[in-house]
Amino acid sequence: METSQSLTKPFVTVLMTVYNVDKYIREALESVLNQTYRDFIFLIINDCSEDKSEEIILEYKDKRIRYYKNPKNLGLARALNKGLEMIDTKYFIRMDSDDISVPHRFEVLVKYMESHPEIGVFSSGLKRFGNDNSVWQFPEHDDDIKAYLLFGPSIAHAPSIIRTQVMKKNNIFYRDVYQHIEDYDLWYRLMKVTKFANTKEVLYMYRVATHNVTVMYSDTALERKKSIYRWVLESFGVIPTDEELLLHIVLNQKISKPDPEKVKKVRTWLNKLLETNKKNHYFPHQALVKQANLRWQRMFYTLPETSYKSVFTYIRLSGGIKPKQLYYLITFTMNKILGRKKA
Repeated sequence: METSQSLTKPFVTVLMTVYNVDKYIREALESVLNQTYRDFIFLIINDCSEDKSEEIILEYKDKRIRYYKNPKNLGLARALNKGLEMIDTKYFIRMDSDDISVPHRFEVLVKYMESHPEIGVFSSGLKRFGNDNSVWQFPEHDDDIKAYLLFGPSIAHAPSIIRTQVMKKNNIFYRDVYQHIEDYDLWYRLMKVTKFANTKEVLYMYRVATHNVTVMYSDTALERKKSIYRWVLESFGVIPTDEELLLHIVLNQKISKPDPEKVKKVRTWLNKLLETNKKNHYFPHQALVKQANLRWQRMFYTLPETSYKSVFTYIRLSGGIKPKQLYYLITFTMNKILGRKKA
């Protein structure tokens, strides 16, 4: 393997934590080592793996690699913090040990950060592969990214690059209080001390398999989400009821069976969030209005299959219907009529 191109100290560290991923780690390692941008330190923290991960890592003799093995398993958040303790470069780039970086990923990330000194965190779109093939992309600009954070994570963590001192100077590190949602917790705390940016360009391949924590711990996902969303909302200035909390959680998803009463509750809840923000200016307000409207409008497309009463309630609360929505409603209705006739 070739070593770093520069004789000076690199100003980028790639931070990868490893735990029992011997089936996939070789692909991850090689996608890092074969980047078009080559001047970096590759810090690998083995979180006490019990499989052949260490054996595979030690096969690689690239001088950019710095390898450390935890004496006991710390979990993702504390393992990342262990890595951060060792990093003294200007930036660190995240990389998961079962994923793949496209060859020019680091080049794009570093070039952007060098030309945008006001940005503390920059990330990209990602393509899921394995048990899923969807593409995930997020808002590109700081105001929109921050407003989105009221409803959920708006930056992909594994594909990100972070200005190291933004975290260290503000004493903001990873926490394990919200397990498996550490990134959302991190972005929400960083929001007040730095600016964010995303590119929609897909620079990262995210593996979806049965070993992913989101899959392995899916049975406890709701309780974990309730915990972090309650904290997010209370930090914002709203003490949600249990019903409001559950309603808020599903605003980024398809709302199940939105009958007229649920449609009213969604509108009331969104209004409550916007009124609170008008008073405390916690989020960029116009961006928050935009995010609230996106969720309100998206809900419309689930209504005709539930009931036309829900549609009429939505139209009344919206003060009308948009041409695109009207077209969808007419098309849905005609398909339904034609389907009945065929039956």
